[in-house]
Parts: sequence; C-alpha cells; structure tokens
Amino acid sequence: MENKFILKKKTEKNFTVINNEILQDEGISWEARGIACFLLSKPEDWEISVTALSNIHGGRDKIRKIFTELINAGYMYKSQDRSKKGKFSSNIIYLSDCKEYLVTEIISKEVLQPLPEKPSTVKPLTVKTTQLITDINKELNKQKTTTTKKSSSSNEYDFLNNIPISTATKLNIRKNIDGLTLENFYEIFSKTEKEFANGKIENFEAVLYKALKGEWTFTITEKIVSEEQLRNKARKICNYWIASPYSANEKIENFLKDTADLPIEIIEEYKNKLIKFLKENGELIE
Repeated sequence: MENKFILKKKTEKNFTVINNEILQDEGISWEARGIACFLLSKPEDWEISVTALSNIHGGRDKIRKIFTELINAGYMYKSQDRSKKGKFSSNIIYLSDCKEYLVTEIISKEVLQPLPEKPSTVKPLTVKTTQLITDINKELNKQKTTTTKKSSSSNEYDFLNNIPISTATKLNIRKNIDGLTLENFYEIFSKTEKEFANGKIENFEAVLYKALKGEWTFTITEKIVSEEQLRNKARKICNYWIASPYSANEKIENFLKDTADLPIEIIEEYKNKLIKFLKENGELIE
C-alpha cells in the first residue's frame, strides 16, 4: 500500500481552492501566508479591513505589519476610493493568491491618472512624504553606486522594483513613459524633492509622475554646473577622505555617500582613483 503522509479529504462543499503561488512563497512569513489563507477563505464580497482582523487575530499594529508585507510581496493592493464628486473616501483593500492576477484584474483596470496636485480634501502628509523621499533617496543612491553601466533604457524598468513608490505609480510609469533610465528618474526625482522641500508642492508622487511625463514645469531654477566643477568637487571629497584617519573601507563608503549627487561616471572615476591610492599606500589589501 502506498504511503500517504498528507491526507486530503475530498469534499464537494465548504472548501477553498488557493493557488500554490502564495502558499509556497518563501519570501513572505508563515504568519502572512496564514492571514492570506484566512482571507481567501472568505466570500469575494467580504471587505478586508485592519479593524476586522485586529479583533480576531491580534492588535492593529500586527495586522498592519502583515498587510504591509503582503502589499510589498505583490499579493495585496490598497486603493483609495473616491466618491462621485471625486473626493477621497475610504481605502479599499484587495487580495489575491496570484500576483499577476491582481495586476490584471484590479491594478491595471484602475484609472491610471495621477492624483490632483493639490487635492482640496487632503492635507499634505509632510512627515510621511519626507520619510518616503528619504527611502527613495537611499534606494537610488544604492543603485547608483552599485552599477558602472551607462544610461540604458529597459522595458521592464527593473530599477523601479525596490523604489518605495506606490504600485499604481510604478504601473503608470511602465505603461505611459518610454525610454526612462535610472539617471533620468534620479534627475527628475531630485528636482521634485527640491520643490517639496521649498513648499512648492504637496502631492509628491503626482508631481513626480507628471514631471517624468514632461507635464510639469519646475519653479525652482537649477544652477548650471560645469563638468569641471563636478570633477573638482569629487576631487576635493576624495582628497578629504584620503587624509582622514578612517579605515580604507570607511573612506570608500564615506566617499560614496558624499558624492551620491554627482554623475555616476564621475563617482566611478574618483572611486577607482581612491581605491588605487589606498592599495598603493598599503591601506587596502585585496
């Protein structure tokens, strides 16, 4: 007789069929998978909310953390609903056991237009937006300093994957903007960041998207800096860290942080010069 270790009862009612994609996804926690399975066992018109689940499965903070995990993994999507007058009402949360199905059925069918730049019913979330900008900057600087590739477009826009902007904004960019590179994105992002810091805009992502499409005129004029000036800046930063008492790896790390706003080519040029000097001086051993 064939051994059976997993016993499944055949049934014609009171059961749930769930795609193995979410069940076997090791990128999300067991807890997140458990909550997802509980929700997937509910009827399709069962409204998902933090409040409802926190009363059953724990506190609000715990449920919010799990929801964030599922959203980041691509199985959950939070959409801000609007009333007939166009005003914001409540958040609608969608869940699927298949990432692609969620995009096809919900995300791609939403009206992929940016929110009004200054929605009259919503006050700017300054603290949250500031943290968003910090997180985006961190990811962009990480990507800029870990690649030596020249500007190149990608139909997939892989560089967007880890940038913490909304799923809808990412989908907008992929569907409606051609030939976008990491360098182009960083340039527009930097200008949008300055507009926000100077109180010129409120809805950061809406302006970022419009600017990427070429539909936004920035009010802050950029000071034109020559390539030689940029090289001089990189040279001074390089010399500063060469003369510092830090270890070789700390010198390289601090140099990259201080030059994050410079063109990738110049960063790489002077990073290589710094590494060469440290090796010749016996400070850096491979």
